[in-house]
Amino acid sequence: MAASRFNAPSLVAVVLFVAITGASAVWRGGAPPSQPPAPLPQQDYQQLEYDHAAADLQGPPVAAEPQFQHAVLTDVVEPVASNGVVQPVAVNPPTDPRPIARRIPPRLVEKEISNPARPERPQPLRAYLTPVERELLAHLIYAEAAGEPFEGKVAVAAVILNRLASPQFPKTIEGVVFEPYAFEPVRNGRLWRGTSQRSYEALDEALRGRDPTNGALYFYNPDLVSPDNWIRTRRVVQVIGRHHFGI
Repeated sequence: MAASRFNAPSLVAVVLFVAITGASAVWRGGAPPSQPPAPLPQQDYQQLEYDHAAADLQGPPVAAEPQFQHAVLTDVVEPVASNGVVQPVAVNPPTDPRPIARRIPPRLVEKEISNPARPERPQPLRAYLTPVERELLAHLIYAEAAGEPFEGKVAVAAVILNRLASPQFPKTIEGVVFEPYAFEPVRNGRLWRGTSQRSYEALDEALRGRDPTNGALYFYNPDLVSPDNWIRTRRVVQVIGRHHFGI
C-alpha cells in the first residue's frame, strides 16, 4: 500500500515544516490576504521640486501689515472701538483762532523782489531815410533852426515829417524840401552852408515819433514875416523859441 511508504520520522518532519511555515506567516502579520494589497500612492516628485524652488525665490512669508483707519479732520472726532461701534466725542475749539500750524515762519515769507518792467518795444520810425535824404534834412534843420533850442530843432524836423504824411504835400523828402516857396533857405542858398551834430540828433528824435508841435504843418518867425504874409492866416498851435507853429 501507498501509506506504508511514509515512516514516522518523515511524518514528523512534514508536520514540523507546516507548523514553522504557519508561525512565520503569523509573525509577519498574519495569513496572506486573499486580495493583493493596494499600491502605495505615488508622489509627483517634479511638482514637489517646483514648489520648493518657488518657495526659495519668494523667501520667508511676510506678516501682513496692520490696517490703519485714516482719521478725517472734522469738528467732531469719531473714534472707532474694537467692536466696530463708533463713539462720537465732541472736541473743543482751539483757544487761538490761528493755530500755530498755519503760521508762516518768518524765514519762509517771500521777500519783495525788485523787478522793474521791461522798457516798451521801440516804436517804428515815422520814415526810413536813405543817407542822402538824411543829409538833406539835417542841412534844412540847421538852416532853419541854427539858433533855436534843441526842442525847436526837433519841432522843425517834425513839421517836415508831418508834411510828408499829409495828402496836401509831396510824398517824398526831396519833393517836400524843394517844393516851390516852401522854405526860405532853399531859395536863398543857405541850405548848403553846412549842418551840425545836434541837427542829426533832432532828426532822429522826430523819426522816433517825437513831435513838440502837436501835428503842425507850418512854422515861421513873426519877426521876419511881413504883416500881410499869408502864413499869418494859419492857426498857431505851439510857440517854441522864436518860431510859431500852425496848422
